[in-house]
Amino acid sequence: MSKEGNVDLNSLETRRDVMSQMEAFRDLQKIENKQSNRKLLSGTRKGVKNLSPNVRIGNVNRGYRAIEPKPHGKGLKISELTAKDLPSLKIKKEEPTNQTHKDLPGKKLTSPELRTYNTTGFYKGKFVNPLVLEQAKKLSEQNKWPKWDTGQPKSLEGFIKYMKIGWDQTAKNWAELKTRRSGTKHVRGHISAAAEGGSNHPLNIVNQPEASLAKGLKIGEGGLVSNETLRGTLKHPDDLKMAGFGGENVAEAFQEYLMEGDQKKFGIKNSLRFSEDQRSIMAHMEGRTAESLGFEFEQKNNEKLFQQVITDANPPPETKIKANRLFQIIRHGARVAGQSPNPIANVGGDIVGVVMDGAAFLQDPKNPENVADLALSGGQMAANLVAAGLTLVPGGQGAAYIVMKGGDNLGKIERIWNMMRPPGGYKKVNEIVKIKKKEKPISKANQSQADSIRKDLDLDDAIKRLKIKI
Repeated sequence: MSKEGNVDLNSLETRRDVMSQMEAFRDLQKIENKQSNRKLLSGTRKGVKNLSPNVRIGNVNRGYRAIEPKPHGKGLKISELTAKDLPSLKIKKEEPTNQTHKDLPGKKLTSPELRTYNTTGFYKGKFVNPLVLEQAKKLSEQNKWPKWDTGQPKSLEGFIKYMKIGWDQTAKNWAELKTRRSGTKHVRGHISAAAEGGSNHPLNIVNQPEASLAKGLKIGEGGLVSNETLRGTLKHPDDLKMAGFGGENVAEAFQEYLMEGDQKKFGIKNSLRFSEDQRSIMAHMEGRTAESLGFEFEQKNNEKLFQQVITDANPPPETKIKANRLFQIIRHGARVAGQSPNPIANVGGDIVGVVMDGAAFLQDPKNPENVADLALSGGQMAANLVAAGLTLVPGGQGAAYIVMKGGDNLGKIERIWNMMRPPGGYKKVNEIVKIKKKEKPISKANQSQADSIRKDLDLDDAIKRLKIKI
C-alpha cells in the first residue's frame, strides 16, 4: 500500500475527498459536467488542496463520468463511488534522463529540460546555447552589435528578454483574444514544434486550436490542426521558410533578432506582415502549403490596401442637413407657423422647429450656428407652451398672448441673426460675438425689415400699440 506521509493514497476516503474537492472546484468555475468538457474537467485537479505536489491525480474524467447524471453517466453520489470509479493517486515518477542534444554533449536531459532548451536555449536556469554564445562574444569583442532605430545597441540579454516577452505576453494575449472571438479554445504554440527544436521567437509562435484529448482527433476551425495533436510540425521546414516563418531553432532566432528592424531597409519580407489569423491558417491548415496561402493573403491584403487608398483619395461628399433644400423649406414653414397669433398653431410650429434644429445640432454639435438656432427655437417653444397652458385658465388669454409674443420676439431675434450671418456661415464660436466689418452693406429691404423687428422687440411699446389691457 502506497502512502504519502500519513495519507493513504489508495484508500476510498482519500480518493473520495479528492473527488469532492474537484467537484467543488468544477462548480465554482461553472464547468458543465459533460464529455465535451473533458479537457476543462481534467483541469479541476489544480483545485485540490492539502495534497503533496509529488502526487499525481489520474483518471479524473473517470470520476466525472461516474457522477454525471444518467443517461450519459452513472448518476452516482461521491459517497457511492467505488475504487474503479474514483480518480487514482500515485507518486510522480522522475522524468527519464535519457534525452540528449547535439549542442550539449555528455548531458542527459529530461523531457521538460529538452523542451526548455529547444525553445529558449536555457538548461538548469542558465543560457547555454553554444552557437549563440560564441557569436555574442565576438560581437562584444569587436563592438559590432547592431542597433535599434533608437540608437540603442542590441545584446544577448536583449535577445533573451525579447523571446521571453514574445512567449509570455504577446503570444498568450493573441491566443486569448482568438478564443474569445471564435468560441473555440486556442492556445499559444510553435509553428516548428518545440520537440523538434522550435524556438520561442515571434516568427515561430502563433495561436492554434487546443489539442484534443481524444487520440487522433483533430479539432479547429476551417481545417486547422494543432501541432500538439500531431505531436510534430504540420508543414515542411522549407515551405515554412519560403512563407516567411523563422526561428526554427534558437540559433536561427538569434539571427532574426540581429536583423530585426532591417527588414524594410533591405526589402526582407517575413510572415509578420500578415495578420495573426492569417499566420495561424498558413501554419496549421491541412492540404495547402504555407507559401501558397501566403501568396493568396498577400493579394487580398494588397487589394484591401488599394481600395483604402482610393477611398482616402476620393472621400464621399459631406452632407449637411442645413444645406438640404427640403429641410430649409420645412424649417421656413415651421418659423411662419411659429409666428401665428393662434397659440396652438404657434406651439406646433415651434415644436417642429426645435425637432429640426435639434437634428442639425446632433449632426454637427460643434457648429456655432446649430447651437444658436437650437437655443433660440427651444426658447420660443418653452414660452409658447406656457402661453398655450394659460389659454386654458379663465381670464388668462391676455397673459397668454403677452407670453406668446415674448417667445415670438426670440423668433424675431433669430430672423435678424439669419440676415446678419455671413454667406458662408460662422466657422468658429468667437466669430459670433466678434463684430466684424461687413465687406458689403446690408440691403435696403433687409435693413428695413431689421429695423421693424427691432422696433417690435420693445414689448411694452407693442402692448400699448395693441391696446391690450393687463
